[in-house]
Amino acid sequence: MPKSVKIGALTNACVGYGKAVLKVNNNVIEMFSSVHGADDVPAPKPFGDGLLLCCQEMGLDPAECVYVGDSPTDAKAAEEAGMPSIGVLWGSNSEERLSKAPFLHLCSTISELREILPQKE
Repeated sequence: MPKSVKIGALTNACVGYGKAVLKVNNNVIEMFSSVHGADDVPAPKPFGDGLLLCCQEMGLDPAECVYVGDSPTDAKAAEEAGMPSIGVLWGSNSEERLSKAPFLHLCSTISELREILPQKE
């Protein structure tokens, strides 16, 4: 991943759990500039507060970011924050359910997600 790309994470689990998952998975937490959970943001998803906090911490405008999520609440939070969003089909929600959410795109594979995400050098 290019160093010019900043990565943040927002989960509806507690922030401690979110950070633990990122540490256990090959310590990818080191790649993240901002990590938040439902217990440390003003209002959890589907509200956009957590995404706005992540953007603020990373010094980014929400409109210049992309939120990748696997639930309708992810899409609703992104929409409320003014952020484009992409839904992924390898989470716990069905394609039918995600297709009703305000995602700009739905992806069924990581390769497809890579093709859709804006590329930065």
